[in-house]
Amino acid sequence: MTERDLGGRVYDLEQPRTGSMPIHPAHRQAGYSYLLHRHHEDEYRPSEAGPRTGAAGVIICGEHSGTHIDALCHQSDALVLYGGVPVGDVQTSRGFSRLAVEEIPPIVAPGILLDVAAKEGVESLQPGHAVTGTDLEEWLRERGLDTVTVAGYMTHMCCDTTARQAAHLGLKVEFLSDTTGTLPVKNSAGEVDAEEMHRATLCAQQMMISEVLETDRWLERL
Repeated sequence: MTERDLGGRVYDLEQPRTGSMPIHPAHRQAGYSYLLHRHHEDEYRPSEAGPRTGAAGVIICGEHSGTHIDALCHQSDALVLYGGVPVGDVQTSRGFSRLAVEEIPPIVAPGILLDVAAKEGVESLQPGHAVTGTDLEEWLRERGLDTVTVAGYMTHMCCDTTARQAAHLGLKVEFLSDTTGTLPVKNSAGEVDAEEMHRATLCAQQMMISEVLETDRWLERL
């Protein structure tokens, strides 16, 4: 599809993949490398095959290299995936036979771009520049928007903090209970399983910060 077909501007969310690109610390084991495993000289036999040769390389990187989308098989709770699917039933050395990224249909939909660089009047932001709640608040106020919807990971950390910050700014907050999630936590203060942590955060949100609702109900109101 072209920008004309979609009636707006198309933004490519991918980024160049290089050895110096940012990778989450938990996924640096594989790193990123491009190896030229076949050189032109390797198969250069002009008397037998003519002067033409071909080179080929191998890309080695983790799944979290570059921009990506997490499939439902990415996280489990007590070795059970989304929908009650046991990990052992679908996990193989070649990946997952169910709930993998190939089950996600292409996503082509209207989006909202918070262009902080343009707001600051620069071509690009300096490394380490933090996009703050102030940036988002100004963008929303300029467009007459008064509601934010929270979804993502993890319920008791980024999602909870985002909702609280938005509420403190006077914005209405919708917190989607079935598109947020978390992990079990165990430390010197105690131990909480993922379900309990998720449920407790939702209860606290509903009490005075957000309207907690499921995605189907949220979609009905759009």
